Amino acid sequence: MTRIIALSGGRSGVGTTTVAVQLAAQLAAAGQRVCLLELVSGATAASRLLDVAITAMLSDRLSETNAGQSIAAAVPQGFDLVAAGRGRNWLRDLSAAQLMTVSDGLPQLQDYDFVLIDTGIGTDQNQLAFSLASPELLLVITPEPESRSDAYALLKLLYAEQYGGVISVLVNKSTSPATGQHAYDRFRDIASFYLDMQLPLAAIIGTAETVAHREHSAKPPAGSPISDIQTLANSLLAQDDAALQRDLATFSAQLLQSADAVAAVDVPAEFKPVFTAPQPERDLHEQLAQLSAQVDGLIATVERLRLDEMARDRTLPARPAERERCSVASIAAIASRSERVTVAGETFAIYHMRSAGGRQQRFACQSIDDDLEEPEPQTRSS
Repeated sequence: MTRIIALSGGRSGVGTTTVAVQLAAQLAAAGQRVCLLELVSGATAASRLLDVAITAMLSDRLSETNAGQSIAAAVPQGFDLVAAGRGRNWLRDLSAAQLMTVSDGLPQLQDYDFVLIDTGIGTDQNQLAFSLASPELLLVITPEPESRSDAYALLKLLYAEQYGGVISVLVNKSTSPATGQHAYDRFRDIASFYLDMQLPLAAIIGTAETVAHREHSAKPPAGSPISDIQTLANSLLAQDDAALQRDLATFSAQLLQSADAVAAVDVPAEFKPVFTAPQPERDLHEQLAQLSAQVDGLIATVERLRLDEMARDRTLPARPAERERCSVASIAAIASRSERVTVAGETFAIYHMRSAGGRQQRFACQSIDDDLEEPEPQTRSS
C-alpha cells in the first residue's frame, strides 16, 4: 500500500514543484521509498531543478517507445522522479482510451511508500482527475491575494466535483510565520463560510534557500524553508492512517472514474459561470477574468442606482448648477409646513424643512425686492 499525495495550486508561481521536490527529499532522508510523479506540462521543471536527464516517460506507453525501460529516474536526493509526458498539452489532449493506456503504467509505482503527484497548474479534465483520485491533496497558496483567489476557484471546482479526500492548505513563500498564518486564516474562513469545508493547515513555508539541499547530514537552520519542509515531512510520517493509503491499481481505476466524472458531472448552478465553459480549451484565468468583469459591472450598476436613490431623497438637487434660485415660491414648494409670524408689526412666513441628516430646520425668506433698512446703531445701554 502506498501513500499518494497530490500537490496543486491555483496559479503558476506558487511553488508546487519546488515544494514537491523538497518534500520528496525530506521523506527520502527519513528512510522512505519515495517517487515524485510530475504532470507539469513538458515534464521538465523538476528535472531542471534536480539536474536529472529524463529518458523515459509514462506517456511513452502510447507509442511503445522506450519499451522495457524503467520510467523512474533516480536522483541524488534519494528519491525517484517519473516524468509523465512530453509536450505542452500532452495530458489535456489524451482521449479516454489513451488515458487508460497511460494509467496502466501506474501500478509500476506500487513499491514506493510515498507517491507525490505534482499536478501543475490547471483544471483540464485529465489533469484534475489526478487530484480527484488522490486520497490527499496539498493545496499550495502564497500570501498574495491573487494566489488565494485562484486557489479558491480551484477549491470550488473540487467541491463541485464532490472530492472525497483530505485537503490541507500549505502556505508557501511566506516572509514570516505571522504573514503565513494570516493568509491561511483568511483562506480557511472563506472556505468554511461559503463551502462549509474545514481545511487544516499543513505547513507554512518560508522564503530563501534553493531547492537543492543535498547535504542531508547538515541540520537546516530553524525557520528556513528546508526546516519547514522537514517539519511537514515529520507530520506526514506521524499520521499512521490506513485510510490514507492506496493500492496503485485501485488508484489507476479511480483516476479513470474521476476523468469520466469530470466530463459528466452535473455542476451546481452557482458554479456554472466559472467552471463549465462550452470550449474545453478555455483557460481558467480567462474565465475568472470574465467573471471579474461581470462582477465589476454589477458593482458599478449598484453604485449608480445607489447614487440615483440618494439624489431622489435629497431636499435640493445634488449639483449646484441644477439648484433653483432661492425664492419664496421655491421654498414654499419644498417645505413640509409653514406658519405666519408677526414681529414688530411685520408679518412673514417661517417654513419648516428637514435636512439630509434628518434635522428639523426653519427658514424665513425675504424677497430681494424688499426694502432692507440699515439697522440703527446700538449703544451699550440699549
